[in-house]
Amino acid sequence: MITFGACVDIGVYQDGLVHIFDLSDEFILDLREVVKVDEAIKTQSGEHNLIRKYITLSIGFVF
Repeated sequence: MITFGACVDIGVYQDGLVHIFDLSDEFILDLREVVKVDEAIKTQSGEHNLIRKYITLSIGFVF
C-alpha cells in the first residue's frame, strides 16, 4: 500500500492533504499509527491553488 498522506475535510470547496512527511518527525510505515479515520486534528494551511483544486496542510503538533 502506497499512501501519500491523509485527506482532511476542512469545510471548504476541496479537501486538504497532509503529506506523510508532515505527519511526524519519525518514519511512518502505516498512516494509521499517526491518524485515525474521523479523528479531529489541528492543521495549518500551506499552499493552495484554486485552478488545480488542491490545498496542502501541515499538522499542528503540540509539544
